[in-house]
Amino acid sequence: MARDGATVSSSGAPSRLAAICYVAWVTSPSAGSHFEQLVRPHRAELHAHCYRMLGSVADADDALQGALLGAWRGYAGFEGRSSLRAWLYRIATNACFQLLTQRPRRRLATEHSPAAAPERALEPMVEGPLWLEPYPDDPTSTVSPIPAS
Repeated sequence: MARDGATVSSSGAPSRLAAICYVAWVTSPSAGSHFEQLVRPHRAELHAHCYRMLGSVADADDALQGALLGAWRGYAGFEGRSSLRAWLYRIATNACFQLLTQRPRRRLATEHSPAAAPERALEPMVEGPLWLEPYPDDPTSTVSPIPAS
């Protein structure tokens, strides 16, 4: 049986009836609410995952939005060979990597690295995370709900 309860052929491909039912389901108005119900339990942990990868709440919001959009678009290709949670984490991780490659490199601010005179030795290296923003106490306040379509 496929994840939607339709039958699957012995080759692993959904039957023609299952494909027709799936297309009807995806184009129905209730598809958005069904997807939201599937994703809602994972939203906060996906947001925290994106934050841990990016170090910024705003970037985590952007990555999560891109990931959920990608998951919505690719849900038809989700075969159920892994859990929905693992599949969403994979999409969120790829969205974070894509965001990291698109944004410019961050420069170290001058207050963290004093100018060195040629006759003086270099100052000690700065330790600790410099660009890590504080994560909100209530992460659900920053994660907006999926808009109804």
